[in-house]
Amino acid sequence: MLFVLFRLINTNAYLLCFWCLAYLLHDEMLLKDITSEIQPAFQSDGSLNMQYLLDSCPLLDSLYEEILRISNYPIGVRVITTAVAVGDTLLQPGRQLLMPYSQMHFDPEVFGSNAKEFDAKRFLYNKRLVRSSSYRPFGGGLTQIRYSSCIR
Repeated sequence: MLFVLFRLINTNAYLLCFWCLAYLLHDEMLLKDITSEIQPAFQSDGSLNMQYLLDSCPLLDSLYEEILRISNYPIGVRVITTAVAVGDTLLQPGRQLLMPYSQMHFDPEVFGSNAKEFDAKRFLYNKRLVRSSSYRPFGGGLTQIRYSSCIR
């Protein structure tokens, strides 16, 4: 678990915070909408209702997912088990293969004609995008669930 936290601190978490602030400060209307949506989470005693933020803020969720989609560049590592030709290159068994997942995040067939643009409401319009096999903000395979549940 400590390794997972270390990895998050040194990879996605600070970038997520940076881009969240950057997009909010760049778009006055988005900032206003997010502020209105999260306001009930701030209690009169100064405490923060985290459960409210997690369960009752769909625009905040959409912003989070869109930032992960557009600004995160996950890479998966796989071990080649069978010799396979890719173009003129023969990939040998036992060798490792690095696979970038970010190209899938810009597929217009999945994310729409504006897939290369930031749209904070993209995941509001289509709630199934989070479960799409083309959406892999934490890579894929066995480690995907562990990292994604930890950062949220």
